[in-house]
Amino acid sequence: MGLKLNRRSLSLMVLAAPLIAECCKNSVAVIASLSGQATVQSPGSRQPKAVEGLDWISEGETLEVAPRSQVILILADGHRYKLEAGARLSFAANATPKITGAARELPALPPIPRFASVVAESAPTSGGVRVRGTEMKGLFPSAGVVVLPGKVTLRYRAVPDATSYQVSLEDETGAILLSVTTESTEVQVSGETIQAGTRYNWRVRAMRSGAAIAEGNEKFITLSAEETLRRVQFASALRANSDDLAALVVLADVDIHLGLVSEACDEFSAAFQQKPADVPLRRRLDSACGNIGRAAK
Repeated sequence: MGLKLNRRSLSLMVLAAPLIAECCKNSVAVIASLSGQATVQSPGSRQPKAVEGLDWISEGETLEVAPRSQVILILADGHRYKLEAGARLSFAANATPKITGAARELPALPPIPRFASVVAESAPTSGGVRVRGTEMKGLFPSAGVVVLPGKVTLRYRAVPDATSYQVSLEDETGAILLSVTTESTEVQVSGETIQAGTRYNWRVRAMRSGAAIAEGNEKFITLSAEETLRRVQFASALRANSDDLAALVVLADVDIHLGLVSEACDEFSAAFQQKPADVPLRRRLDSACGNIGRAAK
């Protein structure tokens, strides 16, 4: 059975998703669709708290569906459940979830790509001469961001009066992989240069009359080959088992948790084309695309 979203649930899901997750280390499931209300209770807490679409559920928590409500849940291992009013699902560490009430299992998906360890600080940026008081802004990708291997574009904001930009890319050993001078505010990096599961540092200098007038340094990591494959498999199965809008929003949220902000921008953009009057979705699209220096379409 495919996942379906109405206008209200889409809006809630969009508002609920953080831009780049700092949590999720112990997350075991994501609420792919919520119609109505549901709560989650953590071990030791006295009161349950309300949840929304795209909220992630952690080990030890218990999800309960309110009257006249329905939840579709995707577990980290790809198993899916449709929970009706009154259903409860408890998540124990390394154990099959305990389910009571009206619930049924839906066709399973491949496992959700792991995000607990990939959105992490990159290796320290290598040192270099800095131009005092003129740090460049808008560099992307940046620390905490993950990119797909073979799909890397270095972007930065234009500096007034700059006539060119010197851009260099290093691996974590300090070896220079790319060094170019350009008048553009973005540089494409070939797939042969970037490897999967690797940390990189990069630098850009704004030049005028042969002198640097501003400088910026950043770092990023690439998604591992294993998680890249898992992402492709998960996305393919999700699209096959969901309506297009639901798949786009869930994939965007998974990509945000993976640190793949550029991909999330593309997916939110495609979702917005289907729901152009949805104001919360527009804000989410603007936020995701703005963080990579691209205009939301």
